[in-house]
Amino acid sequence: MNNILSHRTRGDPSVSSNSQDEKIPQSEIAHEDHGASGHSDLHRGLKARHITMIAIGGAIGTGLIIGTGSALARAGPGAILISYTIVGFLVYLVMCALGEMAAWLPLASGFTGYATRFCDPALGFALGYTYWFKYIIVTPNQLTAAALVLQYWVPREKQIDLYIASRTIYGLACEGKAPAFLALTDKRGVPVFALGLSSLFGLLAFMNVSDDSKIVFGYFVNLVTIFGILTWISILVTHICFVRARRAQGIADDQLAYTAPFGIWGSYGALVSCSIIAIFKNFNVFTYSKAYGAFDYKNFITGYLGIPLYLIMIFGYKFCFRNSGIPASKADLFTGKDKIDREEEEFLRRKALKGLDHGGLFYRTFIAWLF
Repeated sequence: MNNILSHRTRGDPSVSSNSQDEKIPQSEIAHEDHGASGHSDLHRGLKARHITMIAIGGAIGTGLIIGTGSALARAGPGAILISYTIVGFLVYLVMCALGEMAAWLPLASGFTGYATRFCDPALGFALGYTYWFKYIIVTPNQLTAAALVLQYWVPREKQIDLYIASRTIYGLACEGKAPAFLALTDKRGVPVFALGLSSLFGLLAFMNVSDDSKIVFGYFVNLVTIFGILTWISILVTHICFVRARRAQGIADDQLAYTAPFGIWGSYGALVSCSIIAIFKNFNVFTYSKAYGAFDYKNFITGYLGIPLYLIMIFGYKFCFRNSGIPASKADLFTGKDKIDREEEEFLRRKALKGLDHGGLFYRTFIAWLF
């Protein structure tokens, strides 16, 4: 633990984006103290066990339980095993890339903040909305899946998806990339307006009234998938920019608490693979089907809508704000880091006082990581 702490506090904090020659709008800078900028803060109420359950709930979802059915029918178990292995490794590379940045500098705005600070504010803008689009679609997708399985009305139960969606649009509002009222919270630290707006999209589940649940579920899966892949692509691009930036600013690998095992080349490889998947994942829309003939235009729209929308957001932002990418030597790697390091040092001190590191082998191996 102490080694990790010492690694995180090394480096020259004098290198920051304040020295940039290029003028960047103040709204594009991720504020660490939202209260000082007129926004309300979120409350840090989640514990390790909550994060663990969110991760498990997000991994074991309708895509795994229901979505594999059509793939099994078309390609069989062998093809699914191969595809899950390949894509699972890509997800591992994406999470390693994100983990390296998060271990260096945790941000309340998440990876949208990393894209804004390390790469390009336009990428941060597009990434934030792409991720929000994904999770406002996931909620009606889950309700549709429930209707598909039960063929009966069920409660609108996916609180995890609404949690992520509301926090994403909240982060965009704090950066000035969404209406300011979405950054307001109640006395419990809940972004009520962001949550309310995200919840409205759950009404899309009523599409089941006019169409078959299986068809609607397929549309939602198409949208969620393309938005998810574009999110991965953005994270990988951001990690590549992050590695270039820390090398340009003289931050060696041994100064980081965690580095991606495959480094920048792992991100390059995953970026190429994700781009290929994004282009060819809906190739079957060009094959003959009884319902649509030689061209399935509905699945084409839902399967590829995210790509032009993503590009429009990036280049539209650049056109409106006349900004360019951030040079590696001027990327802001240090603003707010001293505060994070102090908080971690205090956390480790309290943890040591509680004696949590002195439990038995069984506790440390199977229980302690939950808390």
